[in-house]
Amino acid sequence: MVGDSHFIRYIPEPHPEELVAPEEVKRHILCSGQVYYTLLKEREDRGLKDVAISRLEQITPFPYDLVRGPGAPDYTALD
Repeated sequence: MVGDSHFIRYIPEPHPEELVAPEEVKRHILCSGQVYYTLLKEREDRGLKDVAISRLEQITPFPYDLVRGPGAPDYTALD
């Protein structure tokens, strides 16, 4: 790595202000890599406000200590 870049195991939903309240989120999608940008565009195109999208840079061991929160009863993981 160059400069002051560093590894982040879990990158939470970067736009929570554009979504419903955390307890009203219906799905939380966990993904890695380039698929994040495809999902983000699709969410915007469909006008979905109750789907959170977060990124994982490390899938194993799974960062259970970082992935939690209110609502989001349905988690979906994409790789």
